[in-house]
Amino acid sequence: MSQDALEPAIAAHFAERAAQGTLSVAPLGPEDARLLSATGQELGTAADQPSVPSRDIVIRLAGRDLPGRVYPAPGARHGEATPVVVWYHGGGFVLCDLDSADGICSRLVTNTGATVISVGYRLAPEDPWPAAHDDAADALAWVHAHAAELGVDPGRIAVAGDSAGATLAAWAATTAAHVLGIPVVLQVLFYPVISARADSGSYRQFASGWGLDRDEMLWFLRHYGVLDGPARDEFDRTLADPRPPLAPIHLVSAECDILRDEGERYLAHARAAGVATTGVRHLGVPHGFVQLTGLTPQADAALAGAARALRQAFTARAEAAAPGVRTATLGTN
Repeated sequence: MSQDALEPAIAAHFAERAAQGTLSVAPLGPEDARLLSATGQELGTAADQPSVPSRDIVIRLAGRDLPGRVYPAPGARHGEATPVVVWYHGGGFVLCDLDSADGICSRLVTNTGATVISVGYRLAPEDPWPAAHDDAADALAWVHAHAAELGVDPGRIAVAGDSAGATLAAWAATTAAHVLGIPVVLQVLFYPVISARADSGSYRQFASGWGLDRDEMLWFLRHYGVLDGPARDEFDRTLADPRPPLAPIHLVSAECDILRDEGERYLAHARAAGVATTGVRHLGVPHGFVQLTGLTPQADAALAGAARALRQAFTARAEAAAPGVRTATLGTN
C-alpha cells in the first residue's frame, strides 16, 4: 500500500530508517531488539526535547521491586500535595524503560504542573503475561498508599501511557475502579493494545510499511505470551468490559496505525456504557507519533491536548472536594 497518507517528513524518516536497518525488530531476538530500540530512540525526536529534574525510586511490591522515576511538580511548595500522573512506557511489553519515557514525562510535568511517576514494570519474555499487567495495577495501588511520602494527592491520581503502556494504564484504571476502589480522575491512552487477535480493519490496511508492522506486533504478543491459546483470551478479557465506575478516558489514536480500530472501538464501548470519554484521531501519522516531535507538530499537539485534559480533570476533582461544595456528575460523554 502507498504511504501517501503519511506526512511527507514521516514517510522520509521511515525510508531512511529502513535503509539503515533500524525500522523493525521482528527478525531479532529480544536482546538485539532492545539494542536496536535504544539506538533508534532519539530518531525523529526534537533536538530541544525538554528534560526536567527527576529522582529514581524503588516501588516495593509483594515479591518484587520495580524501578520508578519521580518528576516533581514544578513550583510545588514544601508539604503541598500535588496531583499526580502515573505513567507507563510503551515498547510492546518487551522493549524500552524509564529512560525512553523521559521526554514525554518531562513534557507532561511542564504542561500539567503535576507530579509524574514513571513505572518500570517487568518485561517479557523474561517475565511474560500477566507480569506487566500485575505490575501496572500494583504500582498504582503503591502510589496511592504512599501518597503522603511522595508528596501527591491520593484523590487526584491519573494514569497514562503509550502503546503497550496505554494498555497497562487502562488495566490499572480498570482494577482501580472495580477491585481497589482507588479514585482515578482520568486515563490518558495513546494508541493502546486492546486485543491480541490482530484482525481489525486497520491491521489489514496498515499491515506493512507504516512504522509498526503486523508481523512486528505479533512478535511482541508472542514474547508476552498472549499470541494464542487461553492466554490470548485472558488478555482480551482484561479490557473487554469498560463500564462505570471506570475513570474517564482521553484516547489519542493515529490514522495510519494497525492499532487504530481496536483503540477507537474500546472508546466507543466505554462511551456506550456510560463512561465519560474524549477521543482524538490524528491524521497522516503512524503508531508512536507522539515521540516524533522533530518531524510533526501533531506530536506536540497530542501531548498538549492530553495535558489540557489532565489539568481539567485535576481541577474538577479539586473543586468537587472543596469544603461546602456539593456537585453531581452529569451523564455526558
